Amino acid sequence: MGGLGKTTLAQLVYNDKQVLDHFNLKAWTCVSDDFDVIRLTKTILTSIVADQNVDNLNLNSLQEKLNKQLSGKKFLLVLDDVWNRNYDDWDQLRRPFEVGAPGSKIIVTTRNQEVAKIMGTVPAYQLKKLSDNDCLAVFVQHSLGTRDFSLQKSLEEIGKKIVTKCDGLPLAAQTLGGLLRGNLDRTAGAAGSCWNCSRYRKLLELLVRRSRPRVVAGSARDRRLAAACAVGTAGISRLAVGTARVWLLELLAFGCCLCSLLAAACARLWLLLVLAFGC
Repeated sequence: MGGLGKTTLAQLVYNDKQVLDHFNLKAWTCVSDDFDVIRLTKTILTSIVADQNVDNLNLNSLQEKLNKQLSGKKFLLVLDDVWNRNYDDWDQLRRPFEVGAPGSKIIVTTRNQEVAKIMGTVPAYQLKKLSDNDCLAVFVQHSLGTRDFSLQKSLEEIGKKIVTKCDGLPLAAQTLGGLLRGNLDRTAGAAGSCWNCSRYRKLLELLVRRSRPRVVAGSARDRRLAAACAVGTAGISRLAVGTARVWLLELLAFGCCLCSLLAAACARLWLLLVLAFGC
């Protein structure tokens, strides 16, 4: 499941000072759909040694260089957001890692249990949804910039209603909190019967799904977006603007007052994500 905080947890571990002191080398790479062994090897290599010229090297040369950098050293590697279930690809990528010193670690984040079984040597750690109180704390932090509603008690009831729709997903609480930052009081006055509206649930599902830079298989428009991302920067930029406009109309079509309040901000968020991750 997306939005549970897998990447965030991995980042906290990766940036921890004790972890930094424990390993000789660290590298992080976002894998996503494209499990290209050459691309990933280049990314890992340049993460370790920034001034490496790897543009024209084949896989064998890249792995020889990586092998030399890792040999006898204790390293930490994070492979984030892995979707590939082909064992042969993973077997090919990991060959240089075998020369590392004992105690070297590889962390893999994935939504797919099959990926975890293929790549893992220990049982996968499955994140659970947040409790209502923890989810509320995330929402309050991003919507009000505080730890609780003690300074704005009048907003507590509407805040709790919003959080129940987040279904324990920290990404949903964070994204909705950010979109409502500075506007929660207006939302409280306008929400009315929105919270029992099935259309709001649909909005939240769209928000969480489209807040991820990865485009999952879904509607025909999503599939066209994924295909078009290969055409280049100019095409992506034009497509991003069009997609944001379509989504804005899609959200406004729900008709409820809260959806209208969030629609413009959601469309801008989607536009920025496509431009940032697609180009």
